[in-house]
Amino acid sequence: DSPSSRVPVVCLVNCSSGELLGAKVHAALTELLGRAQVYDLRHEREPAARVGDIVAVASAAGVRVVVAGGDGSCAWVLGALADAGMANIPVAILPLGTGNDLSRVAGWGGGFLTSGTSSVMRQRLLRRLHAVARAPERPIDRWDVRLAIQGGGSGAGAAAAAAAGGGLAPA
Repeated sequence: DSPSSRVPVVCLVNCSSGELLGAKVHAALTELLGRAQVYDLRHEREPAARVGDIVAVASAAGVRVVVAGGDGSCAWVLGALADAGMANIPVAILPLGTGNDLSRVAGWGGGFLTSGTSSVMRQRLLRRLHAVARAPERPIDRWDVRLAIQGGGSGAGAAAAAAAGGGLAPA
């Protein structure tokens, strides 16, 4: 690859994902890309601001974010990017969670095979990074649903809801 054909990438890894396989993926990605492009999400104290900072550091034209984790990690990163005003940055998924529904729907598969030698895993990661660089961008919708419980009902749940200022109306 020539330098002009390279795509800048930032990898955000949940090292707790996939029965701690994320830690192996983090180490391999760091070896491939260097520390400046690979971050462990477990160490982020102020999530939205930190993710924004990370991506801003690598804000070269065409930067892509890779989230290595499960659905929760992906949702968290997408939310943090949106909060940082960076919802338009392309995000790819390296599925390490148990469900990986978002990854399946987005076309990244239901899991990433981390077995084998570290050399084999690095080769798999390198192929995935090349796929990220070539992948077409596709928009997705995100929304936030909040439920409010109104007063009424009976039992411990209703008492707790009433104490919190809510509850269900009787049927």
